[in-house]
Formats: sequence, C-alpha cells, structure tokens
Amino acid sequence: MRPQFRGWLIAVALSCLGCQGSIPPSRGDGRFGYGAILVRGICKTPAGETRRARLALNFESDDHRYIIPFTAGMTSLYVVPAGTYRLMPLRGPFGITERTLGIVIENRALRVPFPRDVLRKDVFVVKREHVVPIGILEVEAEREPGERRMKVKVRLDDSRNARRRLVQDKIASMMDARVPADQREEAVNWTAALDQALVTVESDPDIRAPYKPRQ
Repeated sequence: MRPQFRGWLIAVALSCLGCQGSIPPSRGDGRFGYGAILVRGICKTPAGETRRARLALNFESDDHRYIIPFTAGMTSLYVVPAGTYRLMPLRGPFGITERTLGIVIENRALRVPFPRDVLRKDVFVVKREHVVPIGILEVEAEREPGERRMKVKVRLDDSRNARRRLVQDKIASMMDARVPADQREEAVNWTAALDQALVTVESDPDIRAPYKPRQ
C-alpha cells in the first residue's frame, strides 16, 4: 500500500471517529471556559438492581459532540466547554444518528427505541465554572412469565430530587475515604461550583414542563 493512500485511510478513520464523538474528561479547569455536568445510571432487572450495565447518550452543541456514559450506580462528572447542549442518540460512522438506543445488561446487548421524551428535553446551558446536574437515566428490564425476550423501558429522571441527589453524591465523595482518590479529586476541583449547584437545585420550584416541543 502506498504511503499516501495509507495516510488517507488513517485520516478518514479518524474523521469518522470524530463524527461519532468522544468521552469528555473528568478533570478540567473552569477558569479556561469549561463547565461540568453530572450524570448517573440506574438499571433494574427482574432479579434486582445491577451495576453490570452500560448505556450512553450523546451530548451535543453546535460546536461540540460528546459521548456521555451513564454509569450504573455511580454519579459521574464530565468537563465540557461552556455552551448550549442537547441530549441526542449516539452516532454511527460518518456521524449518522442512530434511531435506537443500545444497552448492555449483564453481558446481554439489547436495542430499544430511543426514548422520545429525552429528545424533547429542553436545552442544557453549561456555563464556565458551573456544574449542571443533568439527571439519572433509568433502565427497567422486565420479562413476562414464559417469555424469553425482555421488555425494556428507559427514562431520564431530571426532577429536582434526582438532580439534588447527583450534586449531594458528588459533594459526599470528597469526604468519603472509600471513594477512589481520583474521583475525590474530581469533586474537589469543583467544590465551589458544586455548592452553587446545590443552592440552585434547592431553589428550583420543580414545576418545569416535562419537555418542550422542538422548534
């Protein structure tokens, strides 16, 4: 293979990966135009809640596209540039939006229709040096007696109680010796922003409409 052609293939491959998005870092400095978001996943099965689950959504603005893992049973902090974002389905090669949501539950891969209420959520405004609690992505898998296939329901809980929990979880992790040191450091770097986020959530009357029609 000619070097020029090989270089072109590498460039195309990297371009395709960029179209899909990348996972943002969990550390960063808000003073340089960055903010942070908080997310969490919950996965319930007929046998009870499990942490052996993988699910992710895209978090996109006009200028940036990120893949956000909603880790089951853990509140995660991700650092992103300040801007206005929407939650979107993941994208395949060449940036094509997927129509379904892929979920892995205890090593079993499933595909379900992408929840419309997530697409209808209002935009998230991320400001520099601020933390925005996005919500808890809940996955509930059920199996009727005698059925092999599982029915899966997915919803994003962005109620005041859910967002308060995210902020409180991250604040508590700063003082919990059982939490890995790198995760404690993530929270410490955003101490003031987390305190402000808790004040903001507590003052929220929580009477927002569940979604707004997209223009």
